[in-house]
Amino acid sequence: MVHTPRPSKIRFGFAPCSIELSSSFRLIVIIPMMAAFAVGIAAGNPGHRDPGPFAADLLSIYKKREFRLLPDPAFGRGPDWKEYLGDKRLGLAVAPDGSVFVSQMLQNACLKFDAAGRFVARFGKPGQGPGDLNHPTRLDILDGRSLVVMEGSESRRISLFDLDGKFIKLLQAENPVFGLTALSGRTIAYMTYRLQPKGPFLLKKSRVILKDLETGTEKAVCGGEIFRPEDQVFSALVPNPPKIDYGAGDLIVDRTREGELLVGFTSSPTIVIFDAAGRRLRTIDLKLPAIPFTGEILSGFQESVYRELVEGAGASITPEKKAGFRKRADGAGGSIRFLPYLKDIQVDAEGNILIFERDPRFVDCPDLPIRVFGPDGAFRTAVRIIKGDFELEADRRWRNMVFTASGLYAAVTIKNSPDQEMRLVRVAF
Repeated sequence: MVHTPRPSKIRFGFAPCSIELSSSFRLIVIIPMMAAFAVGIAAGNPGHRDPGPFAADLLSIYKKREFRLLPDPAFGRGPDWKEYLGDKRLGLAVAPDGSVFVSQMLQNACLKFDAAGRFVARFGKPGQGPGDLNHPTRLDILDGRSLVVMEGSESRRISLFDLDGKFIKLLQAENPVFGLTALSGRTIAYMTYRLQPKGPFLLKKSRVILKDLETGTEKAVCGGEIFRPEDQVFSALVPNPPKIDYGAGDLIVDRTREGELLVGFTSSPTIVIFDAAGRRLRTIDLKLPAIPFTGEILSGFQESVYRELVEGAGASITPEKKAGFRKRADGAGGSIRFLPYLKDIQVDAEGNILIFERDPRFVDCPDLPIRVFGPDGAFRTAVRIIKGDFELEADRRWRNMVFTASGLYAAVTIKNSPDQEMRLVRVAF
């Protein structure tokens, strides 16, 4: 069956276009918006957040209140996407020249595509040596010249490649790495945590670490306690091994337009800015509303946990494992009193802070809500990405959605696609 998305009635400087696509595809979406929608995430270094050659008043675009995802048929024609993108757990990064990098966790590799969506190179292989990759996940561009690859959290590995895929350097972190961002001054920040038993509970102790890429030295900047002073309790069940619940919250790291470190917390309406040396500069209260975690919200949350567990298990999942996942999901969320304030944070080319909200419906949400704050933390407006015929969720673990001056990159799934196949496309308004 051929599916034809309906063009949006909202125009951002250029005419919208549509495309016929099979309903059996999963897509990585690239939305070139030129001057009309240059939502780049700028920083002090010109990486995938480079503001680019076009100027745009992004705030006036956000005030349109919504935009729709519509694929452009001119991008990414020809490649066999089953061959290149068989792993749906991926991270994205975009270089200043428009090259797209994709991490493939299960294949222990990274892929490079050119600005037209043509396959260029594959690099990395399973192993522990220099140039090998061990379950690569989060990607970022450093100083517009290097690709930073976060590998599997417990491996504590961070690899650097040039933008041709040539290996540069392997860095060993002192802690498990669960998220990172490249800052100015050849520095990266990564998030880590450890679980500390306390009676029948587990306490989640989160920290943000600065790592100097030249010397390899590390410096702890802050922990989750700056957002929530009390113990961050993961409710757990006894006897051993304890079963972890989902209520403790997660740190989020990103960089500001000036290359500073921005730290947020899913369970707090506050963000904190540090310089690249780790000095605390300012705290911003976003004044986000607290939404009680009602029974109806809990049901949606448990269903989302179940779906995530099933999707992560892949096609070989057994009925017994499914039943186990259902039991695990039905026990999740009991300790949560309020809906998390946010899912992810990104910064655009004008320094605006984009807060991806947690939709209380959790599953089958028709749009993706974003609150827009100025660099000073003042609320500016709200905008929604209308998913239409696609599924799209912000994922801070992988950074599956990247805003640049030349487009919005995102991993999406066509609704009702049976195989969740993946491909690289561009979406134009």
